[in-house]
Amino acid sequence: MVTLTKRGGVSSMRSAYSILRDRDLVKKIFAELPVRFEGRPGGYTRIIRVGSCLGDNAPMVYLELV
Repeated sequence: MVTLTKRGGVSSMRSAYSILRDRDLVKKIFAELPVRFEGRPGGYTRIIRVGSCLGDNAPMVYLELV
């Protein structure tokens, strides 16, 4: 999504809408995300592994935007 918003344009907005299905949300991310990540060439997320879930031993992570 961040890459789509940085590209801009109608085609990118339509692609984002096909995934999100919410016009207000698409307008919001196309207004805020390009400004927030304009100087960053890539690597928008940080993944921190925190162990396994006790019930089914599934791996758990913290996922955050940097």
